[in-house]
Amino acid sequence: MTAVLWACANDVAQRILTFNKREQRATVRQLLRQIGCTGGARVLDFGCGTGLFATTLAENESKYVGYDIDDRLVKYASRLYAPLVFTHEKEKVVSHGPYDYVLANCCFHHIPDADAGNALAFIRSNLGPDGHLVMVDILAPGDNVSAPPLHHVFGLIERGEAIRRHGDNLRLLEAQFEVVRADVVRTHLFSMNPSPLYNNLGIYVCRPAGHA
Repeated sequence: MTAVLWACANDVAQRILTFNKREQRATVRQLLRQIGCTGGARVLDFGCGTGLFATTLAENESKYVGYDIDDRLVKYASRLYAPLVFTHEKEKVVSHGPYDYVLANCCFHHIPDADAGNALAFIRSNLGPDGHLVMVDILAPGDNVSAPPLHHVFGLIERGEAIRRHGDNLRLLEAQFEVVRADVVRTHLFSMNPSPLYNNLGIYVCRPAGHA
């Protein structure tokens, strides 16, 4: 019961802090349309947490699988979004693949460099030959990303151990993928211009390296 309550608290807190991910949901829908996601596609939600994007990714009869290493979050999501598939076991992820699309939304800033390469290799190995990885993640200050005062407020909440700069994300991805889109965007819904409360986001669309 303690694990369920913890997962529930995590879920509620994220929904409140991000206005239930409204803006990111719209961004994800638009990205998937742009790269040709059609009904019935196989979609992997890598680092799904409590399944905040589950119903978005399962639209149009897509075959959804949510994966997270935290089995507490997976169990909670399984109850909340039955009968969608959630798992913390990589073997189960493999058994439902290969995937047409993989979304990694705001999870890689929790994965240190020593493990991130392996995580991306796992994603790549489970993508179909025409598949796409869509990675969305918060950015550390630097490059063309400002660090307004209220950025530090969000830093007290979001303590990912591997929050990277835009260029660092590109180097990480380009080691194993062909990056076909790489943008830095501001989350306007939460902004108090010119001092956004939330970090800017990096949005990357990738294909397996060597794609024809």
